[in-house]
This record gives sequence, C-alpha cells and structure tokens, in this order.
Amino acid sequence: MFRKLKSSFGGASKQRVKLRYDINVVSLEGLEGVESARIVWARQAKVQVTQLALVRNGVASWNEELCQIASLHRDAKGFEPKEYLFKLQCPTRGNVQKMNTLSKATVDMSRFAEGADGSEKAVEIWLGLPRGQRAKLRLRVSATQVRNVGAEDEEDELESAVSEDSGIS
Repeated sequence: MFRKLKSSFGGASKQRVKLRYDINVVSLEGLEGVESARIVWARQAKVQVTQLALVRNGVASWNEELCQIASLHRDAKGFEPKEYLFKLQCPTRGNVQKMNTLSKATVDMSRFAEGADGSEKAVEIWLGLPRGQRAKLRLRVSATQVRNVGAEDEEDELESAVSEDSGIS
C-alpha cells in the first residue's frame, strides 16, 4: 500500500527481487592433517551443510548442491550487498558429532545476481587456515529469479511478520 503511494511521489528507487541461489560444492584443496571436512553456507538462520567428505592428499571432494532463496534489493546502481558466510568445519578428535570451525569467509552473493538466468559461474574462495596456510574452496554458483512473487505475496509476508511480533529483516 505505502509502496504505491511512495512511487506516486517518485521516491520508489528500489526494487525487491527474489532469487534462488544454487551452489554446487566441488572441492576444497590444501587441507593438511585433516581426515574429513564439511562446508557450511549460512546467512543468519538460513543454513545449508554438505555431508562430511574424506580428505585424501589434502583434497576433499563433493558433488553436492546447496540451495537458498534470497530477497535482494536493486536500485539504479545495481544490487545491494547480500553477504553469506562459508565455513570449513572438521570433526573434533574422538567425536564425529561435534564440529570445529577451522575457517570462515564472507561472500557477497549479490555479485551473482546480475542476469539471474541460471547459468553457472565457477568460483574460488580462499580460506585462511591455522599456521598461515590457506585452502581453496571451489564452487559452481547459479542464480535464478523466482517468478510468481507478486505484491500480494509481499504484503502477506509483511502482515505475517508484524502479527508475530518478530523483527523484520
């Protein structure tokens, strides 16, 4: 309702776009002294996790796809940043259920939003490790615009968030 009023005064400069991000986790190279590892991809409460992969000759390999839906805002300059966290985790010694986070990297996922046609882009992310070492995370990233999300859906989401007395993020 307010969006229409705002646009009538020429103040509507941002457009909300829903995207589906598909991340194919390919490999992690440069792991020394680690038996198995997993990758965590997160933004606030949205978390996706790979299966544990065995590390052979310093390389962990996956062919695993992770998916998240994100709302991005675009203006005349492009998309606003949308940061996600990639974590490298390994089981603690003697307890496979408990994970240690060895490294983290923040990635602005809005850089993959332009076009949003589903085409894959190869991405390498460097992760810092203990003792000054680094590991290279290889991913394939695609973004696809989610269709059939209209103004009514957005208003329903807003009403739901307000009625639950939760913070709007």
